[in-house]
Amino acid sequence: KVPPPLQGGAVRLDIEEHYFLHTLNFECKLSEKEEQFLNRIIMSGAYGNQDLGVESKLKKLRDTEGNTKHIKWKYYFDRIFVPLDFIKDVYPFYYRHKILIPVLWFIRIFKALTINRKRIRSELESVNDTMKNIK
Repeated sequence: KVPPPLQGGAVRLDIEEHYFLHTLNFECKLSEKEEQFLNRIIMSGAYGNQDLGVESKLKKLRDTEGNTKHIKWKYYFDRIFVPLDFIKDVYPFYYRHKILIPVLWFIRIFKALTINRKRIRSELESVNDTMKNIK
C-alpha cells in the first residue's frame, strides 16, 4: 500500500515500518542502534536540528573544559560573544569596524529578547535537556 502523497509530490515515509527500505527491495531487519541512527539522520534535515547542534556544542565544551559545572554558562557566553571568524562571515560591517563590535553584542541580545524569542526559548530548553543527559 502506497502512502498518500504530500504537498509538492513528496511521499510520506513511515520509519517504524521501514516502508522506504521495502520499496527499495531491501529485506533486512535493522538493529535498535541502526534504527536510532537512521531516525536521527531522517529527522535532522539537511543542516541538522537545533537539539543535535546544542548537544554537539555542549559535548565539545565538556571535552575541552573537563568540568561540567560551568559548561552551560560558557555555552551562553559563546552564543552572545561570538568569535571573530563568525563576525567576519555573518556581520562583515562590524568586522571591518571592530570598534563597533560591543554594539553588535547589544544588538544580538536585543534581537534574542524581542525578535527571536521562540527560537531562543527553544534553544534554552535544548540546553537544559542536554545538560541533564550530559553529566
